[in-house]
Amino acid sequence: KLLHGQAARADVDADTDLEQAQYLLANLQNSGPARKSLKRILRQALKPEAGIDERRTRFSLWRLTQLRESGTLRLVLTRLSDLAPVASVVAAYLRPFITKRKVVDCLVRFLSDPEQSQSAFLCTWLFSAMLEHPGTLPARWSDEAAKRVKNRNEPEFLRAVAAIVMLRGARPADIDWIKSDLQREHNPEVLRGYAVGLHWVHELDRTTQRRLTARSNGAAATLTYLKGRNRLPSLVSKTQHLRID
Repeated sequence: KLLHGQAARADVDADTDLEQAQYLLANLQNSGPARKSLKRILRQALKPEAGIDERRTRFSLWRLTQLRESGTLRLVLTRLSDLAPVASVVAAYLRPFITKRKVVDCLVRFLSDPEQSQSAFLCTWLFSAMLEHPGTLPARWSDEAAKRVKNRNEPEFLRAVAAIVMLRGARPADIDWIKSDLQREHNPEVLRGYAVGLHWVHELDRTTQRRLTARSNGAAATLTYLKGRNRLPSLVSKTQHLRID
């Protein structure tokens, strides 16, 4: 966007704190000043009376993610619905803290509140963050995921990721429901989610594989990819893989 005169000067001045934070982050061994500056930028970007400043929120939260800064965890958890425009960054930020009790409880409260969890985009990224939790996922997470999977009015991308969360609860009733539903489900993206989730809990037997390939032309490629794998790419980090126990 090309600006002129006073508008251009104001825009440069407005970015001074961002430039300073980036300098502190890039040039000093001690990350303390950078953390302090970034947290201040995030708090100002999320002032309730002003509404979210998406650019500044993304700038500060992404760098706080790189620093694994826990000091802003409470702020992020209490403003989840406002952070929907930067949902992918929120998921990345929550990754190191996903096993904390307050994170587990907050995500359940948020997802179970229809007034807050209206963004399918945000919900999908939160379910993606849940997959970073090692081992069997909390039952309450699987409960919330099951609601989305069973609601065929939800977007396919949300249902696919939610299916994996549901299955990683490792509850026999959920596994049986998915195996039964794959004979009714038509959407190839959702069926791919079923396949990944079943593979994760070691329930992708030959009968299930035959049923999947009968339902979706792309299922064969997915099954070939999954065969023998004990690690899968993270949905929230380009450099990380998740181990299948």
